[in-house]
Parts: sequence; structure tokens; C-alpha cells
Amino acid sequence: MKFRAENLKFYKKIKAYIPQVLISLASILVLVAVISFVFFDIIRGSAEIISQKGQDEFIELQNAELVRFKANREAYLPNFEKIASSFVDSNNPVNFIEFLENITSKSRVKSEIVWPNVRGDSAAKNSSLDFTILVEGQFLDILNFSEKLEYGPFLVEIKSLSVRKNEIEKGNVFADFKVTVYTKAK
Repeated sequence: MKFRAENLKFYKKIKAYIPQVLISLASILVLVAVISFVFFDIIRGSAEIISQKGQDEFIELQNAELVRFKANREAYLPNFEKIASSFVDSNNPVNFIEFLENITSKSRVKSEIVWPNVRGDSAAKNSSLDFTILVEGQFLDILNFSEKLEYGPFLVEIKSLSVRKNEIEKGNVFADFKVTVYTKAK
């Protein structure tokens, strides 16, 4: 009996401490949850502050670049004029046609320009015009023509080039250029 009596006293002591242990564990869990919430909130707030600081620095750099550009605007104007002159006027591409005629004669080839299928006001709305240029001459002269076309004063992209030999005139070839010419925005 003595053994049971001691066990009973021990059980009563433990039973008295169980609510205190549970309350302590619950308090520790609440404390850990509050600390972790505050900790992660501090981390998130710090990241937002760093991000905002980076955005502020970016805006300051952009503003400084804009001020520097405005101060040096006059120095850039000749370049802007050169860029503007490299676009073809879609309503009146006379300068581009004259350029084609000039490089045709300098390259010693014959050429024919097939106009784009653009009707009415849609030419003014496009940012480019597509031409087909048919060229006849010796192969090296046609290469010279294509080089002058590509490196000329206008923004031109040679989309495709097909070459076939001329059966009638030996030594000559026909070339078919598909060309995109970039136009001024309206």
C-alpha cells in the first residue's frame, strides 16, 4: 500500500502542475507567433523601403539625364535632322525614287520600280512602304546596286533578293528585290 500512496501523492502534484504547464506552453506559442509576425513585418517593411529608395534613385538619375539632355539639345539637333531625313515621305516619295534612279545609273544597271499596292489614305497611316525593284545587268553591277541601296541615305531593308540568268543576253542576270522603305510618322 505504501507504494500506491506515494504514487497517488505524486499524481496529485503532477495534476496540480498540468494547467500551469499548458498555460506556459500556450503563452510561449503566442509569444513566438507575435515575435515572428513582427519580425516578418519588419523584413517586409525593410524590403519596401529599399525598393522605394531604389526607385527614388532611378527617378533622380532619369531626371538628371533629362536635364543634361535639355542642356545639350542644340548639340543633338543635327543628328535629329539626319535621322528625320532618312525616312521617306509616304505621300510623296519623290526623293527616294530619285535616289533609286541615281544609284541605277551609277551601277550601270536597268531598273523598274513596282509601286506598292496602297490605296487612298492608308499610305499615310503605314510606317513603311513595300516596293519591288526589278533590276537587269551584270551580276557584279547588281551587287554594287544592292550595296548602294542598303547603305544609302534612306532607311531601307532588303527583304529578299532573287537572281536568275538572262537567257537572251549572255552575261546578264535579272534580280528581283523586295524592299521595305520606312516612312515618316504622321
